[in-house]
Amino acid sequence: MNTLSLFNIQGLQPQTVQSSVPLVNDILKDKNQLFIVLTETWLYNHKEAELEIKGFKLFCCYRKRVKSKKGRSGGGVAIYIRNDIANQFKVDVEFSNGVNEVLLLYSQFSNTVLGALYRQPDDTTHDNPSGLPEFKTVLDQVRKLLNKVEGKFPDIFLCGDFNLPHMKWYDDQKIKNYSNKENSMHNELKNFMDEFQLHQCIRKPTHFQGNILDLFLTNNTDLIHSYTTIPCTLPISHHNLIEFTTHYNPLSTKISYHENRNFRNKFEMFNYFDEQVNWDNFNAEIDRINWPLEFNQCDPDKQLAKILNHLSTISESNVPKRKPINNSNRNYIIPNELRNLMRKRIKLIIKI
Repeated sequence: MNTLSLFNIQGLQPQTVQSSVPLVNDILKDKNQLFIVLTETWLYNHKEAELEIKGFKLFCCYRKRVKSKKGRSGGGVAIYIRNDIANQFKVDVEFSNGVNEVLLLYSQFSNTVLGALYRQPDDTTHDNPSGLPEFKTVLDQVRKLLNKVEGKFPDIFLCGDFNLPHMKWYDDQKIKNYSNKENSMHNELKNFMDEFQLHQCIRKPTHFQGNILDLFLTNNTDLIHSYTTIPCTLPISHHNLIEFTTHYNPLSTKISYHENRNFRNKFEMFNYFDEQVNWDNFNAEIDRINWPLEFNQCDPDKQLAKILNHLSTISESNVPKRKPINNSNRNYIIPNELRNLMRKRIKLIIKI
């Protein structure tokens, strides 16, 4: 298992407050993480030495906008990647339109696209509109890269702060009224995700106000085992740090998902991120259990064992298992013509 993170740092090396580089250093080295994706870095005319973290290589995309005479720089994204894998990744896209940034790295060795994206909230009042045209421009940069990759389609990790607080990611999510302008961006992102078969993994609030602003999009949920959101004190960031546990191993082109592999617990064999999970039936089966009777005259250890046993049994009938992937399947190459037809089919289904 490996670890990676996503964090809206709200100033990596700000000009007015204390540097957050030591904090990022601690996050990375605590679990020897593969990489961390940072948004709102606010970098401007910084020296490499100010941003250096030993054992990691930094990739940056700065905001391209004329800086005002007063105030800090805004926006920007960055990715710190561990040195032993950093040389695999090359910068393919580094784009800013003044309100949105995207940084895309590609590894031919592990056939992986790693991306950091930041979308600023609309600020038309100060002549910095950030609506559908600006958002579409950024997504088109990602499309351009994904469409030119030849051979087998890459694993995609596209994450960042999309600032779409009213987008619905699960059935029970409570959403307030929002504008048609925001709805158009929701539809654009949904179409983009359908086009490349991307799944949004985060289902917990990532902002102190209870919104899901930070997203993690991937076309291979089998690589994501679990994640945790860690609240930060407000002087550091209004966003939570999000840490993912993953099966992804960029040091090897052979990723093992054998049916007879040893799991640390019975729940690792299930893919709770899969869209085929029957959560309604899952919750209904839990509600049907007579818990007072189950726990009668049981000590806490036995109660926990019963809970885990019931959850495992319910998962068997409602949650797909992680798919075994063998190397022959991963090496299968989808011709570009067929891939384009598949995408056109998805777009037609969406329109219908």
